[in-house]
Amino acid sequence: MKGSIIFLIFLVFCNLYCKDRKTGAPMYNDHNMVELQLRNLGESINVFQLTETEFQNIFNDGSRKIMLDDYLNDGVLAFAMKDGKIAINHKGQCFIVINQKDLNRYIANNSLQNGSNEILYNRNKFGKDFPEHADFLVNEVIQVLKINNSKLDKGFLTEVDDKINKLDAPSEFRQKYFINLIALIGSVFIMEHAPYSSWKMTLSTDQITWYPDLLFKNNQIVFITYLYEDVFLYPDGIDDPLLNVLETIDGIVKINLRD
Repeated sequence: MKGSIIFLIFLVFCNLYCKDRKTGAPMYNDHNMVELQLRNLGESINVFQLTETEFQNIFNDGSRKIMLDDYLNDGVLAFAMKDGKIAINHKGQCFIVINQKDLNRYIANNSLQNGSNEILYNRNKFGKDFPEHADFLVNEVIQVLKINNSKLDKGFLTEVDDKINKLDAPSEFRQKYFINLIALIGSVFIMEHAPYSSWKMTLSTDQITWYPDLLFKNNQIVFITYLYEDVFLYPDGIDDPLLNVLETIDGIVKINLRD
């Protein structure tokens, strides 16, 4: 009887701390846990070290791939394991993180180190607090362009477009004040659709860039891409990009979101 108990304890130990004989998947424990420094965040996370072979075994074991932008995250591969932990292979450096939060922190650190291709990367300096600074951004443009009319409506956007077009370098102005123009469009939309609309902040996949989207009757509207195309990709395409984007948003509401 005593021998059976010892054998049972041995089996439990092997199940927790040894590699699976069939798949070779690592049975990680505190002995291969290390502290990984995230120097760009000034933080650290605990990870379980893996060899590339062990990482491949996890992949072969039917783990679910977490979709990441490989360019954005510099080739970070991540797989959700059956126990909820996440296996990562970043250019041959393989390890397991405890949860999605630690994966997000690792990606944020990597994005700060290598840059990001997000539209608002290094443009939205206010981050998730953008809505609290929207009025300041609107007033900044009003002051720079010396606009008297401050009523937030379509006529206001038309006046801003006209003022910018009369500048010596309108394209450069729109690019410099891009985040302000986002605030202008969103503020006019929110004013015209009160009380059913508001800002909705969204964290991008690089885990550091926040996007100010719009919320209308609990429906999220992503509009910044439209303005980006007009301002950066086709700067000479139209003379009224602000009004054009607002009308595009209104069209989305009219066709898809009205009761």
